[in-house]
Amino acid sequence: MIAALLLACAGGDTAWVTPEPGCADGEARLELAPVGAPYGATDGLEVGYGWPPQGGAPFAPFIVRLSGLVVEDRVEMSVDVVDDATGEVIGYGSAPMGLVCANVGDDEGWYVSAELHALFWGIELDALDGRQVQVRVEADVPEVGPVAADALGVLRPM
Repeated sequence: MIAALLLACAGGDTAWVTPEPGCADGEARLELAPVGAPYGATDGLEVGYGWPPQGGAPFAPFIVRLSGLVVEDRVEMSVDVVDDATGEVIGYGSAPMGLVCANVGDDEGWYVSAELHALFWGIELDALDGRQVQVRVEADVPEVGPVAADALGVLRPM
């Protein structure tokens, strides 16, 4: 039974898959977006925040993608959310991320990873709604150095 299933999968049409998607081609770029939003916007983002299901500090999840680099190891990523009115860092987070070179879909030709979360320690949810913020995501790529992306937005409950 399993052998029949494997043989059926092996003969499938793979013409839609790009064997070498070019994640290392071109100029080094990093893009960010709030989860559920498309990449590319750098102004007017709606940055969703809420309580994580497992508990803890309020958070805002982001998706990040990189291109134009050779990435062979994990990349340390960080995010800072700065209140535009006061200049205060109100949310932040960092994590080592494993990246995968996407060879299909909208992310084809980009390295993609899991979500990157900014945490809002010591701030109540009601105090976040409507704040104008600057978001900066930075990837520290081994043997290359930092690559960053910036965006402006407003905090909204998820």
